[in-house]
Amino acid sequence: MVIADRLNILVASVFDNYESYSGAVVAASAIAYTIQLYMEFSGCMDIIIGSGRMFGISLPENFRQPFLSKNAAEFWRRWHITLGAWFKTYIFYPVSVSRMVKKWNRFGRKHLGKYLTKMGVTALCLFPVWLCNGLWHGPRWSYIFYGMYYFVMLLCSAALEPVQ
Repeated sequence: MVIADRLNILVASVFDNYESYSGAVVAASAIAYTIQLYMEFSGCMDIIIGSGRMFGISLPENFRQPFLSKNAAEFWRRWHITLGAWFKTYIFYPVSVSRMVKKWNRFGRKHLGKYLTKMGVTALCLFPVWLCNGLWHGPRWSYIFYGMYYFVMLLCSAALEPVQ
């Protein structure tokens, strides 16, 4: 929390007057903002987990070194783990076993091949997760675009994986 509060001084001053700064300072501030968010969320979760332990309550870990991830999907499995688990349980899994996905899977395997079928299933299952993730952060277009940005990133990551 101490580190996040100190980084906020830099981030807020640059983001509030970005036209007064060069590209390198804005880029450094964007990196500082990423570190600030991580420190803030991770620090708060450490405080909450520690407070829970004082009362005999065991809470799950919520951040597991996400910046050491090898790809975007692993990053999101390590960042805000409990929120990701909720989306997986209540949105991803129900969509993945839905009639629409099963129909696409049958159609795709018959007419399109493994790769396009896999991409279609991946898109159908990830889209509602990341739309809801954006809406969870707030009912604004910027958050919806945030969710769609990560949807596209994860879809591109899946597209570059070898088909098995």
